[in-house]
Amino acid sequence: MFIVRHNYNFFQNKQRFSSLNYLALIKFEAVRVLYPTDTAWFGFYAPNDFRKVLPAEETDLYKEDWIGLKALNEAGKVAFLSVPGGHLAISVEEIQELVVPFLLPDFSSSRIPPYY
Repeated sequence: MFIVRHNYNFFQNKQRFSSLNYLALIKFEAVRVLYPTDTAWFGFYAPNDFRKVLPAEETDLYKEDWIGLKALNEAGKVAFLSVPGGHLAISVEEIQELVVPFLLPDFSSSRIPPYY
């Protein structure tokens, strides 16, 4: 996860990201494309320690709210979901259960599950 903090679009991108109505982050448990797998939820290695993976809430990206993820999460607009398969190996049933509800006009943040 390499995010340039001081580029010319940084403020605009943060505004756009934090203006989302909802954000569903889906982690594929058996993924071999992303490492560590927690990057799907914006987790990342601890500084100078490639053995320890921090959850998103413990990263500078989150704590300093570089992209608006903290604001979205504190507003109850982020769902941290997981499925057992590999990268993008999601069944139709899982899409219907996990993704489709976010697309419905009557969806509300009260229906976002805590960590799935």
